[in-house]
Amino acid sequence: MKSKYYILITPLIITNLIATTINIPADYATIQEGIDAAQDGDIVLIAQGTYHENLTVNKEITLTSAADFEELDGAEGWYNDAIIQNTIINGSVNNNPKKRSCLIIRDGDIQPTIKGLTFEGGVGTNMLVGSGCASGLPERSGGGILIYDAYPSINYNRFIGNGISSENERGRKASKHGGAIAHYEDAEVEFDEDRDNSADNNRPSRTPPATINIKNNYFQGNSSGNGQDFYSHGYDGSIDVSESVFANVDCETNTVNDFVLNSLDDAAAYVQNGITGACIEEVSFYVAVDGDDSNSGTESSPFATIGHALTFVKEEGSATTIHVAAGVYSSDLTGEAFPIIIPNNVHLIGDDAETTFLDAAADEINEATVVMIKEVETVTLKNFTLTNGYSESQGCTGGGGLLIAANDMFNLFEGDGGTGVDAISTPLIENVIIENSHSYNGGGLSFFRTHGPVLNNVIIRNNVASAFGGGVFCYGGGITMTNVTVTGNQNMGGGQGGGMMLAGTEGTLDNMTITNNTANGAHGGGIWTNGSGDDEPGWVMTNSLISGNHADQLGGGITFAWSHPTVINTVITENTSYWGGGGVSGINSGFSLEGTTISDNWTYSGGGGIFAFGPLESADPPVIEDCMITGNETGDGDGGGILLTDNLDAVINRTSVVNNHAANFIGGIDVMGTSATITNVTVSGNTSGNGGGIGISDNANVDITNSIVWGNTSTEIWLNSGSANVTYSDIEGGYDGMGNINADPLFVNTSPAFSMDYGLQLDSPCIDAGTADLDQDGTDDITDYLGAAPDMGASETLNFGLTNFALESSFVTPVSGSMLISADIFGDIVADQVTAKIKDVTTGELSEIELAESAGTWSGSWAPQTESFFSVDMEMSNTDESLSYEDVALFTSVGPLNINVSGDLSVEQNEVALLEFMVENNSQSQTVANLSVSFLAESQECIQNMSGSTFQFDDLANGESTESYNIIVATNDHCGAGTSIVINANIASGGTVYWEDSFALTMEALNIAQDQIPTRYSLGEAYPNPFNPATTISYEIPNDEFVSIDIYNLMGRHIKSLVNMNQNPGYKTIEWNATNNSNQPVSAGMYIYTIQAGEFLATKKMLLLK
Repeated sequence: MKSKYYILITPLIITNLIATTINIPADYATIQEGIDAAQDGDIVLIAQGTYHENLTVNKEITLTSAADFEELDGAEGWYNDAIIQNTIINGSVNNNPKKRSCLIIRDGDIQPTIKGLTFEGGVGTNMLVGSGCASGLPERSGGGILIYDAYPSINYNRFIGNGISSENERGRKASKHGGAIAHYEDAEVEFDEDRDNSADNNRPSRTPPATINIKNNYFQGNSSGNGQDFYSHGYDGSIDVSESVFANVDCETNTVNDFVLNSLDDAAAYVQNGITGACIEEVSFYVAVDGDDSNSGTESSPFATIGHALTFVKEEGSATTIHVAAGVYSSDLTGEAFPIIIPNNVHLIGDDAETTFLDAAADEINEATVVMIKEVETVTLKNFTLTNGYSESQGCTGGGGLLIAANDMFNLFEGDGGTGVDAISTPLIENVIIENSHSYNGGGLSFFRTHGPVLNNVIIRNNVASAFGGGVFCYGGGITMTNVTVTGNQNMGGGQGGGMMLAGTEGTLDNMTITNNTANGAHGGGIWTNGSGDDEPGWVMTNSLISGNHADQLGGGITFAWSHPTVINTVITENTSYWGGGGVSGINSGFSLEGTTISDNWTYSGGGGIFAFGPLESADPPVIEDCMITGNETGDGDGGGILLTDNLDAVINRTSVVNNHAANFIGGIDVMGTSATITNVTVSGNTSGNGGGIGISDNANVDITNSIVWGNTSTEIWLNSGSANVTYSDIEGGYDGMGNINADPLFVNTSPAFSMDYGLQLDSPCIDAGTADLDQDGTDDITDYLGAAPDMGASETLNFGLTNFALESSFVTPVSGSMLISADIFGDIVADQVTAKIKDVTTGELSEIELAESAGTWSGSWAPQTESFFSVDMEMSNTDESLSYEDVALFTSVGPLNINVSGDLSVEQNEVALLEFMVENNSQSQTVANLSVSFLAESQECIQNMSGSTFQFDDLANGESTESYNIIVATNDHCGAGTSIVINANIASGGTVYWEDSFALTMEALNIAQDQIPTRYSLGEAYPNPFNPATTISYEIPNDEFVSIDIYNLMGRHIKSLVNMNQNPGYKTIEWNATNNSNQPVSAGMYIYTIQAGEFLATKKMLLLK
């Protein structure tokens, strides 16, 4: 046993005793040749000089200069030693573009020693790092030294200017991680060079040491996106950088921040005993495109790169603010390294989003996210445009422009094969544009397992995702978004969600604008959302617009899948899809739509407005309440407004489903193979190829209560198979059931030529004709209604109260004048008292006057004593009732304001008059804020058009006038000499008109030559045609006639009246700007225009493009 014992240890003793010293360049011309010749335990001794090499060490050797380390041990300023300074390994050579670290140490858990050298100019080495959901994430790391599966001792070395290439090579100017040193302990790392020449390593694995010795090194001017001086990936021990010298140190804590020393997932701990460097004194720094990183970082002497400024961030105490001047910051122009990874405790503030650009200039070869934020408490990113990011290989984590992620950013949830849990991270992203970027998920922006990010005033546009969320991807966690626009994004069919993908997400989204996004070969043109469980709150969207989006499959606007979000007070309009759900699609989802308008959406298949199908498993059913479903269409399917199928148990309350169209069955609500509860719903004006307002088939079971089904094509309730329990409803043609009626509901207005109102007139038979006891068990299920019982239909009409609120004027002279305030009472009620409450909106002072009654009108006067602005509330009461009405009127005692018009006020037919005007403030003491003026002719009969009709001004002080502005009035030939053309001026403050003024033009005589009068009636071609945004229609009238020119869509619905008046003979034109009678833009498509002049009728077509 004793002999065997000595035999085992003897080789180790012999190796140490016979270690060979290899001298460079005496023995070998290059360092790499010396390394290749060395054996474990040998010393490669490098003479002074500059060696342009990219080295690899895979042995346990010592690589050293000839410096006297005994003398240097503990010596102050050891880094100024001449031998160390002049023994240089320069990695800037470009013999192998994939391998450009100064030194690579790799494989077999080796523990070589590196000491007494200067490493400079290394750019880093290419590798693929696979972790969790990202297989093959390309990284370029370790500018000075790249370490893989090894644990060297690195002491008394200088790392100068690594991570930046000397040549201007786009996309490769900096290491992604570890500008000076990067260390990887991860089995899923593949070097690019290995794919060309596999490295041999037969060394057995050993247990990694608990500490890596990186003491006594000097770091200056290194650059990377993260871990500027040291980056660790996968190692969970300690990294001892004690006694090292860094560029900048927080002298209060004697540490540098995690932008300088970084560990992925915070797995490794950095030991920083006795480190030194310049003390960080300031918490405010400046960066400019003409700056220099050798500057002091003040406003007058700014840095050139954000990356350098981030090295000055203190991890504790007051947050550091980095001010970034306007300009483009990129690798090529300013040497910026991407991604910019923002550490905690920093506010990064640009000049303005429209002028301050962070441009990664990345592509499929040179990938980089623009900005990355991990788990932070205090971070602000404000006033930037993030552009040209590309991070396809980040896999499901995604984020081309901006990534906000948990520290373990590649781990999925435990239930999905990962170990990740949601992290708390609370960055504020404000006034930022994210554009023209690409990733696998979240082409523009990705939230990955983080609770707490806040976005305000952000635009996410023109980004692309290969899979999920062309603009935004959110996986788990919770977000807050306010005033966010997501537009022009697309996903390419590998997943879902052209604009946004929200998976397992909760949070609030308010005042969102989601427009013109595309899901190519996928669902959810605007939004795809899935995976909020029954015990999770889901997300809530309010006050938003979802418009113009397209999905090749389901849900042009939104697709809800296995989730239950809530959408409130939102407009979902003019979206398109192919498989179904032009506006909204639901897949096994208990979504809620509240107070939302779903209008003018289109799908080729079923559910022009909404298509939802089950089966639901355990989630609550979908609920549609207080909504307007109108103008939706199918190209070849059923359910113009709503299509419900397959065990969905949907609930529809207080909703109008009107004027929808289905090419096949059921224009309104089509229920197939499911139960549905329809209460206080108005279904009217819907058209279809077959069926009626509500369709019931495939053994569906529908309860219809307190509803109106009237004026739809064919049978109002089309029962094919299943059952319909209809009670207390108004059904055209009648329907068996308790409390049902068959009477014209007397809607307020159903004409498309005007603003449609499906509320009830005061004498409607549907008022108070419903029931509050829906299940007839003797207990009211509906408690919030007016009158004796709930009304039928979607609207609850108050059949008594105050109406016709009126002011004598919107301006009253203070002290000497008084304001007459009045209101009428309607319905079967007697008021004991009507009170007007006048509030001074400036001071908050409240005055009350009791109005007196005369012939059903209550009125009273009130005299203001000062100049101010006022609002009026009204209250009516008797012994049984008390009704209050807020902000029924506004008026002012400031001013008055008036206009002063100059120019020739005499005009001829077909003349253009150029006038000047100014606004005068005649107030004694008050400045008028947010001033505007709008000009409108009392009659359009004599006017071809009027340009410059609305003007905005700065605040106007008392006694002052605005500058002069032009208004142009073009007359036509419809009015004769002596006609007065009155132009009214509405003068407003804060958008409310308080003052009115006017001026008049006078028509002069104009003789029309006989050859200028047409000899026949004619309707010309619209020009241009096709058109966008406007076209001009020409026509000829040989006699005085009453002329009507109207626009219709292909369904025959009246869209716009262009001309409706008597006209003189002549050659005439009229412009149509693609709006309807409510001046709302219409959707693209074919339109018909007609003329009627006397007995002359003509019709032509034109095509609107969008």
